[in-house]
Amino acid sequence: MPDQKVKPDLILRNGRVATLDKASSFTQAIAVQDSRFVAAGSNEEIMRLRSANTQVIDLGSRTVIPGLNDSHMHPIRGGLNYNMELRWDGVPSLADALRIGSQLGTLLTSWTNCPASLGHREGQHEF
Repeated sequence: MPDQKVKPDLILRNGRVATLDKASSFTQAIAVQDSRFVAAGSNEEIMRLRSANTQVIDLGSRTVIPGLNDSHMHPIRGGLNYNMELRWDGVPSLADALRIGSQLGTLLTSWTNCPASLGHREGQHEF
């Protein structure tokens, strides 16, 4: 039974949440407060913790695995193609990227019209 004094910032409900405990069990809902998991339980138990400021996300029966992130990379591809790719390093905002992109229109258009054999479809990266 979750602690009733907990007032979470976020509730994820109606899902299948891996608790990552020794029994590898799943629960329906979790509560998060200050970026920390503070409770796990049934939808009913966790929704009792809701306050006026709690954001609630309905997971629609999807699975959540806390702590799982996709951190893989392709260092060989990156090294081989670094100078051939459009680089966005140091571009501070989307607005700046769009401005730069519009200035590079001819270059971008020629790059995006590469033959399909190179793995790019016409118009794939147009601004």
